[in-house]
Amino acid sequence: MFKAFKRIDGLKAVVVSQWVFIVVLALVIGMTCFGWSQAVKTERVYMPPNPTAGGYIQKNSPFIGNVYNFAFNIFTAINTWNTSGEKDYINNILSLKNYLGHNFESQLVADYHEKEVNGALMRKRTMTGVPGKGFTPQKVESLGNGSWVVYIDIHLEESVDGSTIKNVYMRYPLLVQQSQQSILDNPFGLVIAGYYKQPIRTKTIK
Repeated sequence: MFKAFKRIDGLKAVVVSQWVFIVVLALVIGMTCFGWSQAVKTERVYMPPNPTAGGYIQKNSPFIGNVYNFAFNIFTAINTWNTSGEKDYINNILSLKNYLGHNFESQLVADYHEKEVNGALMRKRTMTGVPGKGFTPQKVESLGNGSWVVYIDIHLEESVDGSTIKNVYMRYPLLVQQSQQSILDNPFGLVIAGYYKQPIRTKTIK
């Protein structure tokens, strides 16, 4: 009888140790899953713009090519009006506001209302890169502390009823800064904070 009780106590001890192991394992898995979920929201990994040419991955530190591409794509998207500036300009600003600094967003909204009063929105607008004036390392100047000046050369063309009314080359010096927004709201981790200097016209075609 004594041996039977001893054997039962041993089995109970094994069961208890197994439950302890299961609980510890569940806690470890839960903490791991929580860590992964937070990493998705806070960690950004940047690939070089042309990985086929060789390079490496950087965490939370964009390559200057990433910064340039971000500034070029967001700025031209805001200023491309396929239907008319009256509709597209404000819609573009609002849809891309997560990629704009708050002050620059306000500046663009004010620019929209000024153009609306002046009748300068009843037109289509396209922005494309100037041939041969794309990215070079000299186009991105680091200011430190997660800030850069990006110089983009743009072919800007505006038309009304199919007739071109403006056809120029412009250079826009844009201030780009790293952002602490959630990766779900801003996967790039960058915003255009404004004009670093006044844009200049480099060539008038029409």
